[in-house]
Amino acid sequence: MDDTKHYSEEAIISGIQCRDNDVLTFVYREFYPVISRLVRNNNGTEHDAEDIFQDGIVVIFEQLQNGGLELNCSFKTYFYSVCRNLWMQILDKKKKWELGFDDNISFVHFKQDYSRLSYELQREKLFQKHFLSLSKSCRKVLLLMFSRVPSDEIARIMGYRSGQYARKRKSQCRKILVRRIYGDPIFKKLKNHEI
Repeated sequence: MDDTKHYSEEAIISGIQCRDNDVLTFVYREFYPVISRLVRNNNGTEHDAEDIFQDGIVVIFEQLQNGGLELNCSFKTYFYSVCRNLWMQILDKKKKWELGFDDNISFVHFKQDYSRLSYELQREKLFQKHFLSLSKSCRKVLLLMFSRVPSDEIARIMGYRSGQYARKRKSQCRKILVRRIYGDPIFKKLKNHEI
């Protein structure tokens, strides 16, 4: 990608909606530093900033998919505002408010509460973390299962001797995944709505 390339606001929005890697790379290069500063200046880490940035992209994507994006300012201001709101909600839950909130960039006040979406994002991250920790064969079996591929077909694809063994393997992999998710301290916090 040409690092000097710039995109119009319409191209950015369209690129996010289409998951265009060049546009997403541009958005990261242009907007991540300000989100990183926001989070790090307000009781956060670089890792927190990365999470907030990704969550902000997901919020924008979801709004575009649902027709709920109302852009009455620049994309940069809107995106910053979304990330700021997400970070403030996390700080509020962690009770990590200092005397003030350190930012001097213009932002938009939102009426909507992103706590439900934030909860869903945390659940998705938890699932992804433990799904990716599974063996390659378990991941493949579960992906086939999620796609509703019949057990006999899974057996053929995976080289198993029968559909019965494929069902047994699906069950084993699912149990491993569920056990890991339920054993994660993050799951307990999500269950108690502490996140």
